[in-house]
Parts: sequence; structure tokens; C-alpha cells
Amino acid sequence: MEEQTRCFSDMYLVAALLSYSPHSFARVDKSDPKRQKFHFRDTVLDVYILSPEGPKKMNKPTLDEICVWYRAGILMYKPDYPAKVRDVKSEVHV
Repeated sequence: MEEQTRCFSDMYLVAALLSYSPHSFARVDKSDPKRQKFHFRDTVLDVYILSPEGPKKMNKPTLDEICVWYRAGILMYKPDYPAKVRDVKSEVHV
């Protein structure tokens, strides 16, 4: 039985997911050269979001929750985020 994963093609969201939880990355699907899909397991341990009170740690969020926070612009990025963006770009252009 194949494990359940979610796929994303937004490289900046992918970089944020890799930054927070590299072990949740499952694979990349390059069957469509114009739109690679990065697959993740729903096993992110914690992320930080900006709340009205300041940074807030969110324990074991789902990928859906992280997507909502990312789209809302409240997902905080870890210091290694720029390096993860470069990693994703490298993977896309290989």
C-alpha cells in the first residue's frame, strides 16, 4: 500500500515545508517538465506563525493548515529558508 502524500508545485511553499520539516518530503514528480510536483507526508512537527500577540508555535499542524497560513502571509520562515529556495530551484532545473 502506497503512503498518503500531498503534492505542491509552489516552490516557495515547498521551500518553507523543507525548512520546517525535511523528513516529511517524500519525492518529486518530474513527469511534466513544466510543472514539477513535490510530494510531502503530513508529518510536520511544528511551525511558527505571526499572531497579533507575536510569534506563536503551532504543534503538529496539518499540511492544509500550513497552506492556509502561507497564503495568509502569516507563516514565519526559518533562517535556512533562502538556502531551501535555492535547493528547490536546483531540483527544478536539473
